[in-house]
Amino acid sequence: MVRWRRASIVERAQLRWLGAGVLALGGLAALTVSRHVVWADPVALWQEAAFNAPRWDTYTALGHALRDAGECEAALVAYDVAVRIEPERLLPLVGRWACLTSLGRRDEALATIDRLRRADPELERLCREIQELAPHLLRARPCAHLLRQSRAGGPRELTHGYSAAAVFDAPSAFSSCSTVNPSKSGWPR
Repeated sequence: MVRWRRASIVERAQLRWLGAGVLALGGLAALTVSRHVVWADPVALWQEAAFNAPRWDTYTALGHALRDAGECEAALVAYDVAVRIEPERLLPLVGRWACLTSLGRRDEALATIDRLRRADPELERLCREIQELAPHLLRARPCAHLLRQSRAGGPRELTHGYSAAAVFDAPSAFSSCSTVNPSKSGWPR
């Protein structure tokens, strides 16, 4: 017959620490799973980012994610918040134009294009903004040249099959906006 001996004070303390460690690891695993849910959904990711860091670029990225998810009405709200935060920024206006165009709201899209044309007639500021957010994706001078070429009625497919509208969204996915035909959406000529 085996007799169990009583645990010493030291052994009991070790068991308590072991139990606490297992609970802590379980809690951290649950937190990891909950973070994965946020990171797996671009809309949830950018909603959280906009809540935690309410800047123009996070709201613009939220607008892009919403637009890519097919929720252009909600994206317009995000773009409007981005413009209210930093009115001189152009990327939120381009996102707004893309959504208005895809929703068939031509008059509002034309008004947005007029605003962009007045703010950046040579499209260089816009390209610099894109480059600031994603310097690895493009260079400002070639971007402006390609956009001006497209605006002037040049080739519709600029690089790698992306349209002029897709170049605007270089920091985000090239999904719904890449199907917009600049010649039919009020793009300035």
